[in-house]
Amino acid sequence: MNNLISIFKNDLDKLIDQLLNLKLINDFNRNSISIDFSSKSKQGDLSTNILIIILNNNKNNNNKINEYVNKYFLDLEYVKNINVAKAGFINIFIKKDFLITQLKNLITNKIKYNNIKKQKINIEFVSANPT
Repeated sequence: MNNLISIFKNDLDKLIDQLLNLKLINDFNRNSISIDFSSKSKQGDLSTNILIIILNNNKNNNNKINEYVNKYFLDLEYVKNINVAKAGFINIFIKKDFLITQLKNLITNKIKYNNIKKQKINIEFVSANPT
C-alpha cells in the first residue's frame, strides 16, 4: 500500500471507522466512495465524494461531521490543504514533499509492488476534444 491512492483509500476507511465509533454516522456503504484525480482544473490533486454521501445519509450532526471531516483531512501528513466545494466534494491538495519522497522511493526501489509481471505496455493519451 505504497501509492497515493492506496494510502488515501486507507485513510478514508479509517475516517469512516472513526465516525462510526463516535456514532456521528449510523451506517455507511464504502463502495459508494469515489476518488478522482483532478487534472488541469486546479481544484485539487485528489477529490472525493465522501462528505456528500455521509451528509445525505445522516441528516443529524451535520456541523459536527463537517468539523470532524475537515480536521481529519488537515491532520493527514500528506495533505497540504483542502477545499470543500458547494456540492460537497472535498478537493485535496497534496504536499509536494510527500510526492517527491514517493517518487524517490519508487526510483530507488524502496517501494515494492506485488504481482507485477515484466511485460511491455502501451500507454496512449487521447484528448476528449480532438483538434
